[in-house]
Parts: sequence; C-alpha cells; structure tokens
Amino acid sequence: MDAHHPSTGSKLHAGSHYGSIITVYTGPDDAITALTDDGIDELKTMIADARRFPESWKEFRDDFVEDAKLAARLEAQSVR
Repeated sequence: MDAHHPSTGSKLHAGSHYGSIITVYTGPDDAITALTDDGIDELKTMIADARRFPESWKEFRDDFVEDAKLAARLEAQSVR
C-alpha cells in the first residue's frame, strides 16, 4: 500500500521508512521515483534476509515482483 504525502509530493511505500523512497511529480501524468541512500541500504537488508531461506525468498518475490516473466525466471533459479 502506498500513502501519498501531500506536502512533498512523495510516496511512502509499505515496508519502507519515510523518505527511503521518493517520488517527484514532474507533470500531471509524469513522475520519477527513486531510492535514497537509506532506501538502498534497506533494500539490501531486505534481500539478504529474504534469501536466507527458500520460503522467505519465494514470499519476497511474490510481494515485490509483478512482471510474470521475471517472476518465472527467478522461480527457476535456486537460492544461493
């Protein structure tokens, strides 16, 4: 779930701390979304934690990978 922060135009994504992911609206239908340095560190930790166990990795993929072809490719790879 995403919550829009009206005063900054940024979005707070579920599972991230405020300010880890920012979205800048450049027009009525255009936006740029990026991770801050803290967001990159959080993502690295999330991936490392998820890869510890096969079931955790599957849950992580199911939660974050929307592209069906990419999900199938990741499913075919084993946890290292």
